[in-house]
Amino acid sequence: MNTDALKEYGRPYVHGNRFSCRWACRRSAAVGWRGDGRLEVLLSSCAELHDGPPLNYGTLAPVYWNADFADQQGSVLGEEQCVIAGEHFFVRARLVLPITDTDGEFDWGVWVSLSEASFHRMSAVWDNPERVEEPPYFGWLSTALPLYEPTTVNLETKLHI
Repeated sequence: MNTDALKEYGRPYVHGNRFSCRWACRRSAAVGWRGDGRLEVLLSSCAELHDGPPLNYGTLAPVYWNADFADQQGSVLGEEQCVIAGEHFFVRARLVLPITDTDGEFDWGVWVSLSEASFHRMSAVWDNPERVEEPPYFGWLSTALPLYEPTTVNLETKLHI
């Protein structure tokens, strides 16, 4: 269990808009302007400069996670999956929004709850490239996205893996 992730729970992470940085960039960022007037972002977890505004935001855990769960039997918070008390199952997902008048995309890193059966099926095909043929899984959005009213928690979802 990554205790740093638990300490950071609830704080948004910033992920640069370069694929080389992957999902490791989750902690914090410094934003500034270059001498030529372009925006740049320095991510603390990878120490790389990224051009342009950060286009990926998310949280490190589902809204239902509490740091006290880390010591409880049947509860685990991983990078991509979470189980609470062996009864509640979550997976990290991307909610991708196209940016109008550009080829760019904005990503919310969100958590989605799944039934136990769907969670185990998803886990069974996790590393199989043919998982893209799986039908979508029903779930509930388990992330409170800032600035959205009413809350985004418990919106119905269809999760594609």
